[in-house]
Amino acid sequence: MHTNPEPDLDEVTALAAELCAAPICLITFADNDLARIQSEFGWGSSNLPDRPWFIETNRSDELVEIADTGDEKYRFYAGVPLRTPLGEPLGSICLLGYEPRSLTSLERRTLTMLAHQVMAQLNYRYTVDLLKARNADLDETARIARVGKWVCDLETDELIWSDIVFEIFGVSREQFSGDMGSFLGAVHPSDLAAVTAAQQHALLGKPLDIEHRVYRADGAVRWVHERGELVHNSDGKPIYIAGTVQDITERKTLTRDLETLFEISKDLICIASTDGFFERVNPAFERSLGWSREQLLAKPIIEFSVQEDREEMAKDLERLAKGEPSLNFLSRFTTREGGVRTLDWTSISIPEEHAIYAIGRDVTEERTLQQEIERSEKVLCETLESMTDAFIALDRDWRVTFVNRHAELLLHHDRNALLQKCIWDIFPEAVGTALHQEFRRALELEQPVNFEEYFAPREKWFELRAFPSRQGLG
Repeated sequence: MHTNPEPDLDEVTALAAELCAAPICLITFADNDLARIQSEFGWGSSNLPDRPWFIETNRSDELVEIADTGDEKYRFYAGVPLRTPLGEPLGSICLLGYEPRSLTSLERRTLTMLAHQVMAQLNYRYTVDLLKARNADLDETARIARVGKWVCDLETDELIWSDIVFEIFGVSREQFSGDMGSFLGAVHPSDLAAVTAAQQHALLGKPLDIEHRVYRADGAVRWVHERGELVHNSDGKPIYIAGTVQDITERKTLTRDLETLFEISKDLICIASTDGFFERVNPAFERSLGWSREQLLAKPIIEFSVQEDREEMAKDLERLAKGEPSLNFLSRFTTREGGVRTLDWTSISIPEEHAIYAIGRDVTEERTLQQEIERSEKVLCETLESMTDAFIALDRDWRVTFVNRHAELLLHHDRNALLQKCIWDIFPEAVGTALHQEFRRALELEQPVNFEEYFAPREKWFELRAFPSRQGLG
């Protein structure tokens, strides 16, 4: 079988036939034991003869020469195997003649050298095809990532843009004059000096890497990120700058918003390293603790906590350093004036970045207030317990929320059996009585009531006083 013409390989077969004085030269490729003609000189047929010499050459590591094949037609054969850089058999370049003969040593070297030339061409072709495929993949990746490519010719000042660049700048090819001046005209005036300086540095061989603003044709301002580098010819002369450009407006907007939030937040926001040092802190740290940013970054975090909390904080930091995804904990920090602030932390660890991101809320006043409430509740409970009168507290759904000791004795119920239960479920016989009606009236009208009632199940008269509140009735 003969494939499509291969001009480069046809030149090799013609040259081999001439230099080695052979009427026929073939380049064959083999797939297992099935061979095909890739190039030929003097053959004139599309079929490869069924001869064992071709297979023998493919399996050999060196030139195979048969001075007299004994064949009726092709009495002479010589072939050199073609092998890939990994040593895998690809085919052969071979000579055939109609008369028995032997190659000279020069002809053998020539045929071997031409076999190397064939493989060099095939390897180059493979490399080119591979680069084309990779470039196609890169172009597709750039299209998906919305990355534009550009080239600036240093001799002609011609500026070539890819389609994505035109989309980023919002201009058509017809509107673009194709030189560096048209690009610089679109750069935001406040960024023009920095862009010009970056280009000058690129001409000196330094990488171009700059973020700046540009005006689109419709007047909109966009942020772009440009990268580029100087390219030289084989003589070392700079010939052009090649680079990429990407629209980063959304990223810059998000970064600006996050920076604003970072600066104005009342909560303490920080980035810390897993070795226990602050790397960045927002102004809320200084407002809350009094320490300056420089002071906070200079010492280990743990040194800012109160002595009693350091052991527990060290464990928390260790868990985060080991990759525990998130952690919530309380810690007390000392202030520059010698005070103490209680911080409620929410933190997340990113081990691969060796970073801890955390937000701390100053809950000092909140905790102080909570402690005051708890102390007040304790005093109130102690006061109610010391009363000689029975006392019961009900919420607005008539559930029992508090029972003192005298109420337990009077009602003949353990307080644990009463708490969080509806009073009318505990004493259903009281429903419809004056007690029931007066309690409802006190709650509905938000007015205290004072009355006497005979309670038959207990065979006793009771003097009852009920005081409504936002929580219920007492």
